[in-house]
Amino acid sequence: MKIYFKGKCNNDCIFCDVDKRKDTLFSQAEKKIEKAFKKKDKRIVFTGAEPTFREDILDLLSLAKKKKIDVIQLNTNGRLLSDKKFAEKIIKAGANYFKVSLHGDTPKLHDYFSQKEGSFNQTIRGIKNLINLGQRDNIVLSIVINRLNYEKVASILKIAQRFKIKKIQINAVKTDNDNLLMPLEILGHQLSGIRYRFFFDLLIKSKGVPYCLIREPESFFLEDRRNKGYQHLKECKSCRHNKICPGIWKSYSKISNVSKIKPFLDLPVEVMIEIESRCNFKCKFCFNRISFASKGHGGQTLRTGEIKKIIDNIKKAGIPQVRFTGGEPLLREDLLELIKYAYSKGLIVRLNTNGYLIKSYAQVKEMVKYLDYVLFSLHTYDVHEDEKITGVEYSLDRKLRAIKWFRKAGIRIIRINTIATLKNIRNLEKFYELIKELKIDRWAVNRLIPISGEKEQWGEKELPLLINKLTKIKKDKFKNKIPTQIHIVNAVPLCAADPIRLNSICSGGRSVDGHERFVIDPRGFAKPIYYLEEDIGNGINIMDCWNSSFMKSLRNYKFLPIECKNCPLLEKCKGGNRYCAYVVNKSYFSPDPLMDYSKIKNFIW
Repeated sequence: MKIYFKGKCNNDCIFCDVDKRKDTLFSQAEKKIEKAFKKKDKRIVFTGAEPTFREDILDLLSLAKKKKIDVIQLNTNGRLLSDKKFAEKIIKAGANYFKVSLHGDTPKLHDYFSQKEGSFNQTIRGIKNLINLGQRDNIVLSIVINRLNYEKVASILKIAQRFKIKKIQINAVKTDNDNLLMPLEILGHQLSGIRYRFFFDLLIKSKGVPYCLIREPESFFLEDRRNKGYQHLKECKSCRHNKICPGIWKSYSKISNVSKIKPFLDLPVEVMIEIESRCNFKCKFCFNRISFASKGHGGQTLRTGEIKKIIDNIKKAGIPQVRFTGGEPLLREDLLELIKYAYSKGLIVRLNTNGYLIKSYAQVKEMVKYLDYVLFSLHTYDVHEDEKITGVEYSLDRKLRAIKWFRKAGIRIIRINTIATLKNIRNLEKFYELIKELKIDRWAVNRLIPISGEKEQWGEKELPLLINKLTKIKKDKFKNKIPTQIHIVNAVPLCAADPIRLNSICSGGRSVDGHERFVIDPRGFAKPIYYLEEDIGNGINIMDCWNSSFMKSLRNYKFLPIECKNCPLLEKCKGGNRYCAYVVNKSYFSPDPLMDYSKIKNFIW
């Protein structure tokens, strides 16, 4: 419940849109508190005209506290909190969460925006008082970004870093003042870059910049429910995110390059075809063991004509990308024919392979003419250990040879997948050195997918160690400008540990559970992901599979527990891994077994 105050303020911010003509009455605010209590709301936010400037604010806070509202948030400029005794009274009365506005990195800049000399220093003292009173973890720093301060945002974030404040909200200015407006595509680019500089210390949320203008927006985008003054362009109507993205503030349309506004169509990013059920390796943790290879590799396999028909329908549906996987695709004599066929249809073509059957550089050079991307699994750096895993001699030597050939031949992307077994995690630094030596473009460390009936589940021992090691590795990557993308995949819920650290090392859940792609099984039916044995339709009928009731339920979060649906990181996390939830709890509606919602509660504002 938001209680939006009108009336007087001790700042006079040049971009403020609050009605200052008449104060909101105590009785009006009281009715809203009562309404929140009856609706069993767990949070009340006092916002609008400066709440601490009201003579009755202590009474209103006390009333909310008396109604046993869990979170009582003040959106404040923090100036009056510079008086420590007053700050103590505010907290004692019930305020336990604070969104504090800071719009400049210096007194000159911030005071220009507030139109009140000394306001910067008072706000900083107010923040210090809140910290000294035990409220550090309950502070969100709020910045209105505009033409005059967009180059100073990093310096403002350094202030947050210095105070060890972890939560940031950056708001695109809403104004008709052309002197403050910046093209949205520039703001989007600026904020996307800044976010990665503070990845390990801050959780940054953005409001007012369209979803499509932010790189990797899932953990960054903050929905603005106050849509008045925003507008959707005609391109926005077909975007699958138009329910959470309000579009653009009306004044930006005349200064922004609206051609950059691109809808996220409700289409898969790619379709993965398991073109071969056989495999020349015998890895015990293979996804296929949960699916078509539950009794061993081999058996039914798609025919060449069937695969070409699927490729035709992928193209007709407007899906840009196809991935050939298995089993081991190179066991098919017609693999190159299929790759060429998909390429001839204008599709981006990807290949998952163990590389063992690649016999020459000439073979690779021919494949690279049509391939965009190749994925290899690398589960050890030791030759003998790899032979134990695969059951095949020289498996690692041949894999490394194939990787080097693909690199030499100029493939655009080489990705390595590594299963996060405890042994691999303990030796993660050695993998990292090999990844750097091989000049790998993307390295994914995979959460181990459980087999139904296994007594010991992955996570309790593995995850804390993985977080520590991968954080150090990613910090080294950024420090030394290593271009390799590195992340955990298979959707670890971001509340399994410190959400900020997990957010910095996890890719999230979009690539699993049917959110942006699906798989066609060698038996002919489609399924949401390799290991999720739910028949979503005949693989020939691409859009029928994508729009099946089960897939829509996954994409629309219908299978998630209520805690996930209220989470600020839902768009990235997707509720963790629904298959893991099902295996452990026998229900897609249940929490991921690694989920600990208590760790995310304080990141909701």
